[in-house]
Order: sequence, then structure tokens, then C-alpha cells
Amino acid sequence: LAARTYGVAVHIGGHSHTLLSNDTISEDYHLAAGPYPTIVKNAIGEDTLVVQAFWSGKYIGHLDVSFDKDGKVVNYSGAPILVDQSIPQDPKIADLVKQWREPFDQYTKTVIGKASAPFDQLSCQRSECTMGSLVLDSFLWSQRKTSKVNAAFLNSGGIRAGLMEGNITRENIITILPFSNAMVILDMSGQNITDMLESATGRWKNIISGKRVTSFIQLSGIRFKYDSSKPVFNRVLEVNIQNSDTEIFEPLDLKKIYKIVTVDFIANTGDGLIPYPIQDLVPFDNLDVALTNYIQDQKVVSPYLDGRIQDISPITVYSTLSPHEPIHFGYDKLSDSVEIK
Repeated sequence: LAARTYGVAVHIGGHSHTLLSNDTISEDYHLAAGPYPTIVKNAIGEDTLVVQAFWSGKYIGHLDVSFDKDGKVVNYSGAPILVDQSIPQDPKIADLVKQWREPFDQYTKTVIGKASAPFDQLSCQRSECTMGSLVLDSFLWSQRKTSKVNAAFLNSGGIRAGLMEGNITRENIITILPFSNAMVILDMSGQNITDMLESATGRWKNIISGKRVTSFIQLSGIRFKYDSSKPVFNRVLEVNIQNSDTEIFEPLDLKKIYKIVTVDFIANTGDGLIPYPIQDLVPFDNLDVALTNYIQDQKVVSPYLDGRIQDISPITVYSTLSPHEPIHFGYDKLSDSVEIK
């Protein structure tokens, strides 16, 4: 954005969870994608400042900027501030927060089921993952009670956390699916589905619209194989989809129309997985409702992988950060993530 526009002196980012930092002794410095601020040349060759302070309130961004009479930056300084125990709480605010949290805690601490083992979310942006399978199985289960649907899919970026072994609470569900998206049902041809899978495995651009694809995919009711060593848009090798009557997997028919459960975000081209927005869709339950109802019905859920997504080429696995940090997209420098034409 900074490279393609002009007239904006400072860009404050947030959605990508990027850390920008100059603190070489920080425990998180190895995650920094650039200095704070990072200087980017805008569309007319002027310097602009880009700042971002990681994610989840671990840091508070702090930037002092001085401008001249023409609005040009003449001086700047600052750094992300680590929010740790060295910063005392304000007692009045802490008391207010305690009061406000009481009814919320009563709701969020409610136990809805149990996990027999941990569910992994960290691998969802590159492969089949146990958390993704649980979430998508819940979507399919929810809609099959009233509709003949073949499969379900979701952008991996919509799944924000995993599960630890033990009790599952409403707080866990809110953390896993924090966005207020609703399920919708799409009519998709087999060719549409194949194009979507090519776009997701390519992680570059949508094969039809050219819109940037920013997420991998998680599924239920579909099993497919692809080869990540092949050129983008030529990776999908085999796709099988469940028959909506028998629930038996059958080869995907490129000309056949299938009923597919997804979310309104994707139907509006979110993350670029489908090429164009689909209008006049009927929204069903929110995602968290479907997952909650499914876990309450099952009582105990167990993680498993069944081969629904198979890359036949060796996969380079980047070491994960921690169970409490999001997936990062492998950029060593912020400038590497900027596509300039």
C-alpha cells in the first residue's frame, strides 16, 4: 500500500501481525521483518514510514513524528513497547475491567465438551491440520441436518487457534473462530472447485480473477492430491468429493454442480479463494455456533488426519513459533512482501 500510493506520510499496519523492531536484544527480534519504522518509497519516490507492533497486545506501538509546514516528515523516533509486568496496572481501570469481565467470564468459562488430545492449528496454513478438520467437519455436520450438501471449505486464516487436551469452553470456541461470519451454501461446478484448489495450493493469485490469494484452505467432504513442486495452477492431481446422498467419495465431475458449505467472507472473495463475489446468499448459523453444537453433540472429540489434503512432494516445514503465536508467511524483510509493478 505504501509503495503504490502517495500523500500519506505514515502507514500503521495490523492485520498481518508483523513485528517491526530495532531492539536486537529482544526475545522476539528474530521475528522482526524490518526496522521500526520501515522506510518505503511511495508511488512518487518519497519516503513514507511503515510501523506495526506484532499482535495480541504484546507490544504497544510508539512513534513520534515531526512534520514541516508542507506536511513532510522531518524527524521521527520510536519503538514498540513490550507490555510486561514492569508496567503497573492502573487500579481504577483494573477494577472496572474486573466488574465488566464477571458476566463475560460466566459465559466463556462454560464447558461444552472435552478434547482427548491437543488439536493443532499451526500447520493449517500449509497442510491438512487437526483443528481445521474439526472445524470443517462441524460445518458439514451442521448443514447436512437440513440440506443435501457435498462438502465444506474455509480459508485457513479464519482458524485462529488450536485446542489443548481437556475441557473445551466457550472461550476456546471464540478464540478459534473469533469472526462473526455466517455459513452459506454455494452452487459450484467441479471446475469451480478445481480452480479454487489450484488457487489455494498456488498461494499466489486466483487462477480466474488474478486477485491475490492470501490463505491456504481446509476442507471436509473433499479429498485431493496435489504436487507443490509443479508450476502454479498445474498442481492439483486428483479430487474426490462425497456424494450428498450416500456420503461415499467419488471422483469430481468437472461439469457437475455441487452444494458446498463455506462462509460469507469467502463468498465475497475474501482471501481470493473464489474469483468474484456471489450475491443474494442466505446466511445460516455463525461459525462458532456450528462448532459449539458439534462438540456438544460429540461430547469428546479426538484429533485425526485422514488424508483429505495430500501434497505428494516433500514439504519444507518451517519451525513453528509457539502454540500462542500465529502463522507467519515466511518473509524475512517487509519489502519482500510488497509486490511492486
